[in-house]
Amino acid sequence: MKLEELLKGCSLRAAAGDLGVEILGLAYDSRRVRPGDAFFAIRGTRMDGNRFVPNAIEKGAAAIVSALPATPPVSVPWIEVGDERLALARMAGNFYGHPTAQLHLIGITGTNGKTTTTYLVESILKAANVPPPHLARSNIGAQDSLSQRNGQQRSRPNWKNSSDKWSMRDGNTP
Repeated sequence: MKLEELLKGCSLRAAAGDLGVEILGLAYDSRRVRPGDAFFAIRGTRMDGNRFVPNAIEKGAAAIVSALPATPPVSVPWIEVGDERLALARMAGNFYGHPTAQLHLIGITGTNGKTTTTYLVESILKAANVPPPHLARSNIGAQDSLSQRNGQQRSRPNWKNSSDKWSMRDGNTP
């Protein structure tokens, strides 16, 4: 997908370089950049992804998305945004074809009976020839999108949620 297509819906401060470059993937970890990826230099509380821009470019990043202005010379397109996390979420939606727009969701909440209700809904959907992915889980909530790492919680990246929803849209369970 062309970089200019990925940028639809993103609020840009500045853009430099060829926006017609082909983007093959998205990466926010420079160690996982593959040739053709857009690299998102995300600032954190302990680390700043901008420190790893040279590594990402060396590994073949086709574009850089950052909240900071480009530091010349830069050999790939540089997209300056107000919020790199929001840009990652929007660009992931564009890259994966906005999978959530094609999903039908059923939310089940309450103190008791959620698992039973989940199985009842699943049976109804199957009877209607609508194969639901099996997502029955107890105590699902905001904390489920967090993982423990060295005693600290880390949020799951929005683009990963988009890729999982893309997979669900195609009938797979993430």
